[in-house]
Amino acid sequence: MDHTDGPSRERLLERWLEELPVLVARLEQANLPDGFSLDYSPASSAALERALLAEPGGPDADFVRAAAAYLGEILMDACGGRWDIDAESRPDPVRAIRSFAPTRPWDSRRCPSPS
Repeated sequence: MDHTDGPSRERLLERWLEELPVLVARLEQANLPDGFSLDYSPASSAALERALLAEPGGPDADFVRAAAAYLGEILMDACGGRWDIDAESRPDPVRAIRSFAPTRPWDSRRCPSPS
């Protein structure tokens, strides 16, 4: 692939991984009610879902992007996996993030069925 028209897949992934903690901090500070704690537990995903659905007119793109980062981290912690980028996807590589790419055998006690 010719990378002259944009950053490489590796650079896009590096940027995303650098941005993750900033997105989560911004999510907690700007988008969630006081006292909401992002503790990376699966239970916190339900509270985050309620916050997303409660946004008048729907959540903005920054809220959705930050929520996707946080939820992806929860999935990978509970079920294994890694972030990956499809560098062919433009203009927003975040749309190409594969939030779940298993790195260990499936554990149905911790993770819902992938079906």
